[in-house]
Amino acid sequence: MSSTEGRRAARVVVVGAGFAGVACAKHLGDAGVSVTLIDKNTYHQFQPLLYQVATAQLAPGDVMRPLRGLFRKHETVNVKLGQVVAIDPVTRTVTTDDGESYTGDHLVVSVGTEPNFFGVPGAAEHAFPLYSALDAENLRNRVLRLFEDADLEPGRLDQGALNFVIVGGGATGVETAGALADLIHEVMPERYHDLDISCATITLVDHGDVVLAPFSDRAHAYAAKALEKKGVVLKLGASVTAVRADRAEFADGTYILSRCVVWAGGLKAREISGLEALPNVRGRIIVGPDLDVAGHPGLYAVGDGAAANDPDGKPFPQLGSVALQAGGAVARSIVAAID
Repeated sequence: MSSTEGRRAARVVVVGAGFAGVACAKHLGDAGVSVTLIDKNTYHQFQPLLYQVATAQLAPGDVMRPLRGLFRKHETVNVKLGQVVAIDPVTRTVTTDDGESYTGDHLVVSVGTEPNFFGVPGAAEHAFPLYSALDAENLRNRVLRLFEDADLEPGRLDQGALNFVIVGGGATGVETAGALADLIHEVMPERYHDLDISCATITLVDHGDVVLAPFSDRAHAYAAKALEKKGVVLKLGASVTAVRADRAEFADGTYILSRCVVWAGGLKAREISGLEALPNVRGRIIVGPDLDVAGHPGLYAVGDGAAANDPDGKPFPQLGSVALQAGGAVARSIVAAID
């Protein structure tokens, strides 16, 4: 059997169409490998720009690319719509919520992450996460609706209608706070002539003592100064203890009236039945240097749901060039195994 025939005979299932999953499927498709790519959405989303969608700087379609369009020239790549609810790492079989099953000679798990509300009462029900295109649309609609409501009934200003609270001082929280400040101070005054825009407030909350904690001291200072210049209030060293429909409550007993609490407070590995049996650290699948899972031939994990095999469980970021490189590395390992 020629290598070309062998590649077409081999079956690879890729779960998740994030950066790493798409990159892996593209590399495999270029090599003529038969791939089934499964995702709950019909599109690939460019997560780094979600905050711009949420603040009406970009349209949702600007950060969403149809998956079938991405693979229109890859005849061996088949895209399937489905929410994966179970994975059998032994047989390399995945099952979707509609009962469909897909089995591969090789299985790449790139399921990413989901918001981590850390058990904060009311956060899941009332806060607005910002980790998907749908999240960004929901947040944008909420922000715009609050301005409309305040314009129709100015008394809502005293109820916190234009008080925005952002939980989390990481990249997502900082970017969203800055973009929201631009929207409020540069755009809205020209659109709402009868509304007292000066009543609007933006508060960025984080339990640490700096913003952008993973970055350099210089970045901490620069980001803080830039946000404060835009009018963002930094509430550092503070913990959110509850999110209500009309307020955010803090550990020191204080609260801020708000109808829009943005949750950028953290992520956790996506929970799918079957993955809990794999070696993991804080829910992330532990992988080796080749991004393979020890003891499970043909099984790989990439993206935020994977972690290096070290005591700290350092995650492999799903965003940006690292994820693209990881997806390509897995594809090359699979092609080498097939050949």
